[in-house]
Amino acid sequence: MTLQQPFFKLAVLAAALTVACAAEATPYAFGSISFTNLQMTGLNSNNVTALSTTTKSDAGYPTSPSGVSRSGTTDVLQSYAGPGPFPAENTFTQALQSSFGTRGDALITGNLLTNPAMTAAAVAEGRLAPLGGTLTAASSGGTSTGLTFNFSTGGPATLCLTFNASDLLVANTNAIGDGASAAVSSSFSIVGTDNSYSKSFAPKELNASTSSTFGNGNGLISNASKAYSYQFNLGPGTYQFSFLTGAQQFLQDPSAVPEPTPLALLGIGALGFGIARTRKNRKQA
Repeated sequence: MTLQQPFFKLAVLAAALTVACAAEATPYAFGSISFTNLQMTGLNSNNVTALSTTTKSDAGYPTSPSGVSRSGTTDVLQSYAGPGPFPAENTFTQALQSSFGTRGDALITGNLLTNPAMTAAAVAEGRLAPLGGTLTAASSGGTSTGLTFNFSTGGPATLCLTFNASDLLVANTNAIGDGASAAVSSSFSIVGTDNSYSKSFAPKELNASTSSTFGNGNGLISNASKAYSYQFNLGPGTYQFSFLTGAQQFLQDPSAVPEPTPLALLGIGALGFGIARTRKNRKQA
């Protein structure tokens, strides 16, 4: 897979704003993915010259009072909608099981070249809120984070990417007409600027989705932290390394919601959202 843009785009499902009458239904969805000890060995070789690094995180929810979409270079502000209460910033565990609303957050820290090693996480969570004895018909949103690293090699170079990663996806419904789904996605690649080299990885367990409809069973995917390692054998040239990850949730009542397409298939080329407006947008070269 060749990435044409440096960032990861998370497709956010449009929210329907009609009203349903099943006041007792409480669809719930949660998707979270995290990475630790993400590092690339071989970058300090005499044959490798670092050129630039760019990181970016996004979080967005339709009609969110916190700003429809939020963007940041490394630590995006949490985006949320609904009565809450909501957890503190950078809470990547379940937090809305007994309250109503939707939220998204993302974070990426560290450096590929020096210690500490990089960490990254993204979360999307929602529980459909009753409003005046009825339910809003749908709620959707997502988060993403990632980086691009540009470098050149003056001769043959072998780079090794290593990291630990885990994810958790939950989708619960308890009434006819409910729908809930959650998905996570991640991808890694190195592409030569002259297109002479292209190699990418998207581990299956880190590109997953689950759903529940009409109260018929609950979706659950849980992958404990696991070590990953990938090797890149490069010749002389200029290259771009990209790391892209994100999470998405969708809730609906009274209609069933189909299981979402894995986010890796929803436009992995640009990090961010084309939602209405962006309150904060900071870039780091």
